[in-house]
Amino acid sequence: MRAAVGYQKERLLYLIFALFSLCSGCAVYYFFRNGDILFYGWTGLADLPGFQRQNAGQLPVFLAWLTGSLPDGLWVLSGIMLLRCVLWNNKKLCGIYLFVFCFFALVYELLQISERIRGTFDPADVCFMVLAVVFERNLAKKRRGQKDSPSA
Repeated sequence: MRAAVGYQKERLLYLIFALFSLCSGCAVYYFFRNGDILFYGWTGLADLPGFQRQNAGQLPVFLAWLTGSLPDGLWVLSGIMLLRCVLWNNKKLCGIYLFVFCFFALVYELLQISERIRGTFDPADVCFMVLAVVFERNLAKKRRGQKDSPSA
């Protein structure tokens, strides 16, 4: 019984962190990106009255880089964590879905090079996506390591 409670608590924390990553990525896009990007068309948030978004051109280079690329990494992290949360007990199926998810995220980014889809390709976006995958894999390995240890 105690193990089941710990399992549910751990899964809930994973879900909360995934949703936090998703909302953080959306907030960075909303507050720091200009209104003509695809995100606003999808969400319908472009025409909120009386709100002045920060112009990325007015930000220091490092912050412009973070506001442009960090959301991609946060969204990939969120997607991976949500998939792992849903498929918590099925490692094999989870691995397949995670591979497919990461593959399509990368393809979506790479299609921006050919301008087949709207957006601007940026190698930093791919770097943040890779960092998100590495971070989550290490977190999942650490979680499994704690679960397999004799003290757990």
